[in-house]
Amino acid sequence: MEEAPSFFILLAVFTFLLIHIIRLLPFTNSSKSSSSPPTYGPKCYPIIGAALSFYANSHRLPEYMTALLRQSPTLTIVIHPPFGSKMFVTANPANVEHILKTKFHAYPKGPDSYAMFHDLLGDGIFNADGEIWKMQRKIASREFSTRSLRKFVDTVVNSEISGRLLPLLSSAAAAKTTLDLQDVLQRFAFDNICRIAFGSDPGCLDPSVTSSGFTSAFNLAARVTSVRFRYLSPVVWKLKRSFGLGDEGQLGTAVRQVDEYARNLIRKKRQQGISSTKDLDLLSRFMSTDDVGEDFLKDIVVSFILAGMDTTSAALTWFFWLLSTHRGVEEKILKEISDIREEALGLDETKEMVYLHAAICETMRLYPPVPVDSKYAAEDDVFPDGTAVSKGSRVIYDPYAMGRMEKLWGKDCEEFRPERWLKNDDEMEGRMKLVADDPYKYPVFQAGPRLCLGKEMAFLQMKSIANAVLRGFKVVPVPDFQPEFYASLTSKMKGGFPVKIEVRKTVSTFLLIHVIRLLLFTKSSSSAPTYGPKSYPIIGSALSFYANIHRLPDYVTDLLRESPTLTVVIHRPFGSKPSVVTANPANIEHILKTKFHAYPKGPDSYAILYDLLGNGIFNVDGETWKVQRKIASHEFNTRSLRKFVDTVVNSEISGRLLPHLSSAAAAKTTLDLQDVLQRFAFDNICKIAFGFDPGCLDTAVTSSEFTSAFNLALRVTSDRFRNLFPVVWRVKRAFGLGNEGQLRNAVRQIDEYARNLIRERRRQGISSTEDLDLLSRFMSTNDVGEDFLKDIVISFILAGMDTTSAALTWFFWLLSKDRSMEKKILKEISDLREEAVGFDEAKEMVYLHASICEAMRLYPPVPADGKYAAEDDVLPDGTAVAKGSRVFYHPYAMGRMEKLWGKDWKEFRPERWLQRDDEMEGRMKFVGEDPYKYPVFQAGPRLCLGKEMAFVQMKSIATAVLRRFKVVPAPDFQPEFYNTLTSKMKGGFPVKIEERKAGVFIQD
Repeated sequence: MEEAPSFFILLAVFTFLLIHIIRLLPFTNSSKSSSSPPTYGPKCYPIIGAALSFYANSHRLPEYMTALLRQSPTLTIVIHPPFGSKMFVTANPANVEHILKTKFHAYPKGPDSYAMFHDLLGDGIFNADGEIWKMQRKIASREFSTRSLRKFVDTVVNSEISGRLLPLLSSAAAAKTTLDLQDVLQRFAFDNICRIAFGSDPGCLDPSVTSSGFTSAFNLAARVTSVRFRYLSPVVWKLKRSFGLGDEGQLGTAVRQVDEYARNLIRKKRQQGISSTKDLDLLSRFMSTDDVGEDFLKDIVVSFILAGMDTTSAALTWFFWLLSTHRGVEEKILKEISDIREEALGLDETKEMVYLHAAICETMRLYPPVPVDSKYAAEDDVFPDGTAVSKGSRVIYDPYAMGRMEKLWGKDCEEFRPERWLKNDDEMEGRMKLVADDPYKYPVFQAGPRLCLGKEMAFLQMKSIANAVLRGFKVVPVPDFQPEFYASLTSKMKGGFPVKIEVRKTVSTFLLIHVIRLLLFTKSSSSAPTYGPKSYPIIGSALSFYANIHRLPDYVTDLLRESPTLTVVIHRPFGSKPSVVTANPANIEHILKTKFHAYPKGPDSYAILYDLLGNGIFNVDGETWKVQRKIASHEFNTRSLRKFVDTVVNSEISGRLLPHLSSAAAAKTTLDLQDVLQRFAFDNICKIAFGFDPGCLDTAVTSSEFTSAFNLALRVTSDRFRNLFPVVWRVKRAFGLGNEGQLRNAVRQIDEYARNLIRERRRQGISSTEDLDLLSRFMSTNDVGEDFLKDIVISFILAGMDTTSAALTWFFWLLSKDRSMEKKILKEISDLREEAVGFDEAKEMVYLHASICEAMRLYPPVPADGKYAAEDDVLPDGTAVAKGSRVFYHPYAMGRMEKLWGKDWKEFRPERWLQRDDEMEGRMKFVGEDPYKYPVFQAGPRLCLGKEMAFVQMKSIATAVLRRFKVVPAPDFQPEFYNTLTSKMKGGFPVKIEERKAGVFIQD
């Protein structure tokens, strides 16, 4: 037993003497050879090569390689492993292009790399060469470019963010616990890639899951596999593998676990079968492409898990670390996020976020997800920098080192500076645009024939996650934390990234959501497939609903786009009847016309709107509604009312609106055009409907107590619709708490205003039937009480003040974005003889009419409308509607449906409403759309009575304003859509007014 220690002592002495003798031998280095250009690298000795310095720095290989490459004038070094072979490492973009593109065929993965990766990746796409690689690449490249896959990625990513990631972060913030953000992001990415690629949801990010056996095994396998690359001689790891020693023994166990997971996934997929080619996941696409074996599919699964789980999570881990040390960069990203209306980012929205894109690119420059990549020289060759490469050598390009080369990135190469990726956009003043760099200088996604297929997907995921996290939370590393870079197969933080999560603003709903999730995170079963957000027992769809409550119009639009029928079902908590939301014109015709009797406003909507609208025409059903409708419809059609509207509108324009704008133009002051238009509309509706002039637009009036109270009441009332738990607002209302207390005070003020107006009208009496205002007509029609008239007054104020002003606000914004449309309208205005536009003149202005219709397609004044199912029913698209359900149709979403408006639905294009007039050569005529495809004015029996009046007002205002003025939004202004009962710009619409020169406005 005592002989064993002596043996090891003798072995150590022998090794020391051998190394010492070798060091005394004449030093040799291929750089001294006269037959080739000088090469650079670590010291090299006979037999053992560069083993001494290599192993002395094995704990810091990325930094060691970077230092060696910096010392080389060519950014290329040669490392001599033991026993005479060579390894070439380069950070030279010309060499990288040569390897990855110019002589791609001469630099395959090769036998060494294949052997190292084979246990984990087998013959998967990232470890194969030749025909096997080509076949996989061909299948994958075709499927990655399909529109259906891109849409599926978009859907899955945002679902995972809202359903799991944000609630988890919210919970951590509430509990003030420390999270390992690297682990969280990796688990998120694992769920994500499994859902996208394999149609399987492992639920790894569920709050109830603290660890995953698969991800632990995968991380171990990736770590041990990467260690193989650190051996200068492969004989070491091969011997350990043969005998199952040390970490190689652990690798064997981990790989068996990884393989078993992949095989079970494949078998389950085979059992399910492939029922449709429409929404295939990536694995199904591979399975349906050809008759392939389980081993091949297993390698595909493991390869895509590596690509999808480790790379994006690695990049985002370092991204959040760098932001935590560069809060100025974070502020710029937050500014960009605030300018994006969409909370959940798709491919289109991500293109707008250039600064975030630049910040992610800059992160990956410093911490590339794959820090090095290895090839094999299949033939003798010479690099562009003159380095001679012998056949059989390992050839490595080093993205980690390349990002730190002063020769490539300048003296500030060590700085985190996203601006290096940006330059001024000459086409859009004040905006920046992304400048992509040479892919061989920045080979983060490889380049050439092996360019990463998932690049676009990766950016979409990373930007979506960054947007969602930064919008709601601040990531704060634990005190004194300093990350240590650890190169596995991907770039990791050794030991993880411990952080605290802080909520940026009060989002109390997040805390409620998380508590519910912890108690009830079990999916509800369903016998038939439905479309809509995820639903759980008891709480229904509350999780995703409240996670998106700040962006409901866009969230509902996203859901409806994903549904083949343009209809979704949202399950309400505690067994309440579900809400059905539709953008399907056939369904809308069914609701608003065919079965009008079966879809009244209903008790829920009535209760929500009652405090403000009472029993007014917009909040009642049955006989009460019929009586009001009959009176109003009769009076709206009378010639005297049309004449009165014409007179009042143009008087208000010339007497108040134009002088107000002229004054602003002269003083060069900034106006809130939304406020101006609303005040104009308030004066207008009061004069038209009630024979009363509040003078709200007088230049001396800066605000109106009534309009302020009315706007507050609208906002709080609309908040009630956003609440899946009506008991909340009812309790607050009962005790006058919070915004419900404010609503009570505002409604008192509104009611008092309306009652005083009615009393004044009664006092004046009705002297003539020739020029009656609308209120006088209602008063003279029947003996009605003050409460009834008060509700009439408020309802018509809502209709007249908020809808036309909302439509015109967005109309002027859209014109400011495309001055070519404005010029076409100005040309049409110049053809009018009349200065003031009346009913007859308005009919001639078809391009202006089309422009206003197009503005309301994108920003309908009433973005959504709710009904109540009075009986069980089935919609034309097959959706079953239970009695008692709330049923919504959604004009805002409908205007954004490609199925309804084509691929150019995002464009503001008035021409879609026009066609050539065969009766008048050279003229265009307006072509109205199906009112159930474009229900901006409702349709069926409840079709808006004031539609014609609204168009006359809007066209009169637009003509008068555009004839004399140019509306210029404040610099860098980007509107944020804000949904009260009507479509608003959050914070208003700040503009400058510029006076046009007389006679030359067409050339402006």
